[in-house]
Amino acid sequence: MKLSLDFRRLILLLSLCGKQSMGADLSRFQDILEEIDETLNELEEDVNCPDDFHLNPKSTNRTTFLKQFKRCGYYQEKCKHKFAAWFGDKWKEYPPMEANVDYPGTGQKDLDHHHGVHIVQFDTGLDEVTYEAYKKGDMSLINDINRGTWLDPFANGFTTDKLPLGETCVETFAEFPDDWGPVPGQDNNYDCMGGCGGGCIGVGAGNDCMKHDVCSYFKSYALEIKAKGQCLDIDCGDEAAQANINCYKKQAGKDEAVTCSEDNEGNPNFYSSISPLVRAGSQKRECTLRTKWERNQGMPWARGPDGSSCTSPDDCVSRRCDNPSYFNFNAICQARLANGKECNEHGDCKSQNCVGWMGLNRKCKPK
Repeated sequence: MKLSLDFRRLILLLSLCGKQSMGADLSRFQDILEEIDETLNELEEDVNCPDDFHLNPKSTNRTTFLKQFKRCGYYQEKCKHKFAAWFGDKWKEYPPMEANVDYPGTGQKDLDHHHGVHIVQFDTGLDEVTYEAYKKGDMSLINDINRGTWLDPFANGFTTDKLPLGETCVETFAEFPDDWGPVPGQDNNYDCMGGCGGGCIGVGAGNDCMKHDVCSYFKSYALEIKAKGQCLDIDCGDEAAQANINCYKKQAGKDEAVTCSEDNEGNPNFYSSISPLVRAGSQKRECTLRTKWERNQGMPWARGPDGSSCTSPDDCVSRRCDNPSYFNFNAICQARLANGKECNEHGDCKSQNCVGWMGLNRKCKPK
């Protein structure tokens, strides 16, 4: 209501100025219009931006905290004039943590060197290209795909009955490090926000870990159901994959962790690596299938071409990881074999069928 009242006052002011000298002094009239535009913008900002921002969910109620999550770009567009008042010297003007960017996990660019308040962006829903890749693979690699109700960050009740194909970018502010504690009524732990690991138990901190923490907390609080599954999660699984996959630039001594970029695709001085913790947690396939540039998550494909080193079939485009010979134990990605070729196991064959008498003279054959 305040905006409507002030708007009428401004129209009246414009009318009075026009009666005085609109024809005689066009430049002055233009100045008045610009002043009115500035005033209207300020009024709109005051209406859309609260007097306070609650960085920690323990400092306010559920409704107020969840309403602080906005569409990406909202705060910089509408509330930038409030940042200093909201956060004081905790606001360092760091660039936003963008949703579909895979940031370095170590080095001078990691979160351990950037204490304070950050704009944190993440997305909910499932990218459509990623969804098509899952349909061609194994649909068990996504949780909640057949749930019937899903997260909608801006709907009443935060739910939708339509499978959320296409991602929605969401942003809020979070401080590193901050202790959000458990989601009310749940047994999860969101202390040490931005740390890589559960609560304060983990190794290091990173932008991608912060994005995943904020996404997971928001989903758990909004739906009042504990988010889980890491890369399996339909909404926060891409952030989990970004936290576990990093890109590097080769250099003398220790290779440098860098932001993943499609511009470096094919450059032999750049490569990506997946965390051993993903293998230990039996999530290698789940995280790998979030990768590939066309799946719009900011990560190169975590599967290499024939000839690249590997530790499991999920490292290879061909899905065959094998030793070059009985005397060479440095496994590499290799092409799968046609029917009639000698083989050792089903994974060696295009047909996925390696058979022989008593384990001898094994060859690839049709199923």
